Amino acid sequence: MKCDKIFIDYEDYPVLEDEFTLSAFMGTYSNKITNCNIDFITTDDTLRSKIKLIALAFGVPIYNEYHTDSLAYLDTDTFMDRMINSIMRKVNRWYIQKKIEEDLISNATLEKFISNGGTHSKTGETGTTGSAVIQKSASTPTGIEHNAQSETLDIELSHSDETDVTSMEVTDDYQDKYTNFVGKTNGVHRNEVDRDTDITRTSNYGLSLEILEKIPYSYINDVLKEVSQHFIQIY
Repeated sequence: MKCDKIFIDYEDYPVLEDEFTLSAFMGTYSNKITNCNIDFITTDDTLRSKIKLIALAFGVPIYNEYHTDSLAYLDTDTFMDRMINSIMRKVNRWYIQKKIEEDLISNATLEKFISNGGTHSKTGETGTTGSAVIQKSASTPTGIEHNAQSETLDIELSHSDETDVTSMEVTDDYQDKYTNFVGKTNGVHRNEVDRDTDITRTSNYGLSLEILEKIPYSYINDVLKEVSQHFIQIY
Protein backbone atom coordinates (compact mmCIF):
# COMPACT_ATOMS: atom_id res chain seq x y z
CA MET A 1 0.00 0.00 0.00
CA LYS A 2 1.43 3.29 -1.06
CA CYS A 3 1.27 6.19 1.39
CA ASP A 4 1.38 9.74 0.24
CA LYS A 5 3.68 12.10 2.10
CA ILE A 6 2.02 14.76 4.14
CA PHE A 7 3.34 18.20 3.37
CA ILE A 8 2.73 21.25 5.52
CA ASP A 9 2.39 24.51 3.71
CA TYR A 10 3.97 26.97 6.13
CA GLU A 11 2.78 29.86 4.01
CA ASP A 12 -0.64 29.36 5.56
CA TYR A 13 0.76 30.39 8.94
CA PRO A 14 0.90 34.16 9.35
CA VAL A 15 4.13 35.98 10.08
CA LEU A 16 4.08 38.04 13.27
CA GLU A 17 5.00 41.38 11.68
CA ASP A 18 2.44 40.81 8.89
CA GLU A 19 -0.32 40.47 11.47
CA PHE A 20 0.83 43.05 14.01
CA THR A 21 2.88 46.17 14.04
CA LEU A 22 4.83 46.67 17.24
CA SER A 23 2.24 49.16 18.46
CA ALA A 24 -0.68 46.88 17.63
CA PHE A 25 1.04 43.87 19.15
CA MET A 26 1.74 45.73 22.39
CA GLY A 27 -1.84 46.97 22.54
CA THR A 28 -3.30 43.46 22.32
CA TYR A 29 -0.58 41.98 24.51
CA SER A 30 -1.00 44.60 27.24
CA ASN A 31 -4.77 44.24 27.27
CA LYS A 32 -4.59 40.48 27.75
CA ILE A 33 -1.90 40.75 30.46
CA THR A 34 -3.89 43.37 32.38
CA ASN A 35 -7.09 41.32 32.29
CA CYS A 36 -5.37 38.01 32.97
CA ASN A 37 -6.39 36.25 36.14
CA ILE A 38 -3.24 35.45 38.09
CA ASP A 39 -4.84 34.62 41.43
CA PHE A 40 -3.15 31.21 41.26
CA ILE A 41 0.19 33.04 41.68
CA THR A 42 -0.62 35.45 44.48
CA THR A 43 -3.60 37.07 46.15
CA ASP A 44 -1.67 40.18 47.18
CA ASP A 45 -2.84 43.11 45.05
CA THR A 46 0.44 45.01 45.28
CA LEU A 47 2.54 42.01 44.33
CA ARG A 48 0.11 41.10 41.56
CA SER A 49 0.52 44.58 40.06
CA LYS A 50 4.31 44.28 40.15
CA ILE A 51 4.17 40.88 38.49
CA LYS A 52 1.92 42.22 35.74
CA LEU A 53 4.36 45.07 35.11
CA ILE A 54 7.15 42.54 34.66
CA ALA A 55 5.00 40.55 32.24
CA LEU A 56 4.20 43.71 30.27
CA ALA A 57 7.92 44.36 29.86
CA PHE A 58 8.26 41.06 27.93
CA GLY A 59 6.20 42.31 24.97
CA VAL A 60 8.85 44.35 23.16
CA PRO A 61 11.65 41.72 23.46
CA ILE A 62 9.26 39.02 22.20
CA TYR A 63 8.24 41.08 19.18
CA ASN A 64 11.83 42.06 18.37
CA GLU A 65 12.98 38.45 18.58
CA TYR A 66 10.21 36.76 16.59
CA HIS A 67 8.73 39.47 14.35
CA THR A 68 9.97 37.74 11.17
CA ASP A 69 8.84 34.26 12.27
CA SER A 70 5.50 32.60 11.63
CA LEU A 71 2.93 32.01 14.31
CA ALA A 72 2.37 28.37 15.27
CA TYR A 73 -1.39 28.93 14.94
CA LEU A 74 -3.60 29.86 12.05
CA ASP A 75 -5.67 32.06 14.35
CA THR A 76 -4.00 35.09 15.94
CA ASP A 77 -6.34 35.13 18.96
CA THR A 78 -5.45 31.54 19.81
CA PHE A 79 -1.77 32.39 19.42
CA MET A 80 -2.01 35.35 21.80
CA ASP A 81 -4.01 33.46 24.42
CA ARG A 82 -1.67 30.47 24.45
CA MET A 83 1.42 32.69 24.66
CA ILE A 84 -0.02 34.75 27.52
CA ASN A 85 -0.85 31.57 29.43
CA SER A 86 2.73 30.34 29.05
CA ILE A 87 4.08 33.64 30.36
CA MET A 88 1.73 34.05 33.30
CA ARG A 89 2.41 30.54 34.61
CA LYS A 90 6.09 31.37 35.08
CA VAL A 91 6.15 35.13 35.54
CA ASN A 92 6.38 34.79 39.34
CA ARG A 93 9.70 32.96 38.92
CA TRP A 94 10.95 35.56 36.46
CA TYR A 95 9.96 38.30 38.88
CA ILE A 96 12.23 36.78 41.54
CA GLN A 97 14.96 36.16 38.99
CA LYS A 98 14.80 39.80 37.91
CA LYS A 99 15.33 40.93 41.50
CA ILE A 100 18.35 38.64 41.82
CA GLU A 101 19.75 39.86 38.52
CA GLU A 102 19.42 43.50 39.59
CA ASP A 103 21.24 42.73 42.82
CA LEU A 104 24.06 40.95 40.97
CA ILE A 105 24.51 43.87 38.59
CA SER A 106 24.55 46.46 41.36
CA ASN A 107 27.10 44.43 43.34
CA ALA A 108 29.24 43.12 40.51
CA THR A 109 32.64 43.30 42.20
CA LEU A 110 35.28 40.61 42.24
CA GLU A 111 34.95 40.14 46.00
CA LYS A 112 31.32 39.12 45.56
CA PHE A 113 32.28 36.24 43.27
CA ILE A 114 35.11 34.84 45.37
CA SER A 115 34.03 32.31 47.96
CA ASN A 116 35.52 33.01 51.34
CA GLY A 117 35.18 30.89 54.42
CA GLY A 118 35.99 31.65 58.01
CA THR A 119 35.61 30.22 61.47
CA HIS A 120 35.58 32.22 64.63
CA SER A 121 35.37 30.80 68.12
CA LYS A 122 35.65 32.43 71.49
CA THR A 123 35.97 30.73 74.86
CA GLY A 124 35.62 32.59 78.12
CA GLU A 125 37.23 30.98 81.15
CA THR A 126 36.72 32.12 84.72
CA GLY A 127 38.86 30.94 87.63
CA THR A 128 39.51 31.88 91.22
CA THR A 129 42.69 31.99 93.30
CA GLY A 130 42.99 32.50 97.04
CA SER A 131 45.53 34.01 99.39
CA ALA A 132 45.80 34.40 103.16
CA VAL A 133 47.45 37.25 105.13
CA ILE A 134 48.16 36.68 108.81
CA GLN A 135 48.64 39.72 111.02
CA LYS A 136 49.79 39.75 114.64
CA SER A 137 50.03 42.66 117.06
CA ALA A 138 50.16 43.44 120.76
CA SER A 139 49.27 46.59 122.62
CA THR A 140 48.90 47.83 126.20
CA PRO A 141 45.23 48.46 126.85
CA THR A 142 44.22 51.94 127.80
CA GLY A 143 43.10 52.80 131.33
CA ILE A 144 46.03 51.15 133.14
CA GLU A 145 48.25 53.70 134.90
CA HIS A 146 51.09 53.45 137.39
CA ASN A 147 53.34 55.75 139.36
CA ALA A 148 56.23 56.41 137.11
CA GLN A 149 58.52 57.29 140.10
CA SER A 150 57.83 54.02 141.98
CA GLU A 151 57.30 55.92 145.25
CA THR A 152 56.97 54.08 148.57
CA LEU A 153 53.82 55.01 150.44
CA ASP A 154 53.61 55.03 154.31
CA ILE A 155 50.26 54.15 155.80
CA GLU A 156 49.53 54.86 159.49
CA LEU A 157 47.29 52.51 161.37
CA SER A 158 45.62 53.73 164.59
CA HIS A 159 45.10 51.36 167.54
CA SER A 160 43.42 51.57 170.92
CA ASP A 161 46.72 52.16 172.48
CA GLU A 162 47.57 55.61 171.28
CA THR A 163 51.15 55.11 172.12
CA ASP A 164 51.47 52.09 169.85
CA VAL A 165 51.89 53.22 166.33
CA THR A 166 52.30 50.73 163.60
CA SER A 167 53.45 51.78 160.21
CA MET A 168 53.14 49.75 157.01
CA GLU A 169 55.29 50.27 154.04
CA VAL A 170 53.42 49.88 150.79
CA THR A 171 55.11 49.99 147.39
CA ASP A 172 53.11 51.28 144.43
CA ASP A 173 53.53 48.45 141.95
CA TYR A 174 51.61 47.33 138.88
CA GLN A 175 51.39 44.42 136.49
CA ASP A 176 51.79 44.92 132.78
CA LYS A 177 48.76 43.76 130.77
CA TYR A 178 48.75 43.36 127.04
CA THR A 179 46.16 42.59 124.46
CA ASN A 180 47.29 40.13 121.85
CA PHE A 181 45.70 40.27 118.36
CA VAL A 182 45.91 37.67 115.66
CA GLY A 183 44.05 38.31 112.43
CA LYS A 184 43.84 36.23 109.26
CA THR A 185 42.63 37.80 106.06
CA ASN A 186 41.53 35.65 103.17
CA GLY A 187 41.58 37.12 99.68
CA VAL A 188 39.83 35.74 96.59
CA HIS A 189 40.83 36.87 93.09
CA ARG A 190 38.73 36.36 89.96
CA ASN A 191 40.64 35.46 86.80
CA GLU A 192 38.94 35.84 83.40
CA VAL A 193 40.62 34.50 80.27
CA ASP A 194 39.29 34.88 76.71
CA ARG A 195 40.63 32.77 73.88
CA ASP A 196 39.90 33.74 70.27
CA THR A 197 40.47 31.52 67.25
CA ASP A 198 40.12 32.80 63.69
CA ILE A 199 40.44 30.60 60.63
CA THR A 200 40.05 32.33 57.27
CA ARG A 201 40.16 30.70 53.84
CA THR A 202 40.38 32.72 50.65
CA SER A 203 39.63 31.04 47.35
CA ASN A 204 41.18 31.73 43.98
CA TYR A 205 40.00 33.16 40.67
CA GLY A 206 39.20 29.71 39.33
CA LEU A 207 36.33 29.29 41.76
CA SER A 208 35.02 32.75 40.91
CA LEU A 209 34.89 31.79 37.23
CA GLU A 210 32.97 28.62 38.08
CA ILE A 211 30.41 30.68 39.96
CA LEU A 212 30.18 33.11 37.06
CA GLU A 213 29.39 30.26 34.66
CA LYS A 214 26.40 29.29 36.78
CA ILE A 215 24.85 32.76 36.64
CA PRO A 216 22.24 32.98 33.86
CA TYR A 217 22.81 35.58 31.21
CA SER A 218 19.39 37.13 31.71
CA TYR A 219 15.90 36.13 32.71
CA ILE A 220 14.74 37.57 29.35
CA ASN A 221 16.48 34.65 27.63
CA ASP A 222 14.31 32.28 29.65
CA VAL A 223 11.20 34.20 28.60
CA LEU A 224 12.12 34.05 24.92
CA LYS A 225 12.88 30.35 25.19
CA GLU A 226 9.53 29.70 26.86
CA VAL A 227 7.46 31.46 24.16
CA SER A 228 9.48 30.01 21.27
CA GLN A 229 7.05 27.06 21.17
CA HIS A 230 4.39 29.44 19.84
CA PHE A 231 6.41 30.38 16.74
CA ILE A 232 7.62 28.57 13.66
CA GLN A 233 11.15 29.37 12.66
CA ILE A 234 12.06 28.36 9.14
CA TYR A 235 15.62 28.69 7.92
